Amino acid sequence: IDLATESTVVERAQEAGLTVNAWTASDREDAEKLLAAGVDGIISDRWDLPSDTER
Repeated sequence: IDLATESTVVERAQEAGLTVNAWTASDREDAEKLLAAGVDGIISDRWDLPSDTER
């Protein structure tokens, strides 16, 4: 999570034309941190997490 929550890392990857997906958010707090950092997608083992953290 630490690397993915650094918005500069996410931003630089996206500027290079990469899509940034994070593996794995296991709770709402992690998912919110990842979304705030600007990741394009989150892979989770919790089926209910995406609906809880819609942008």
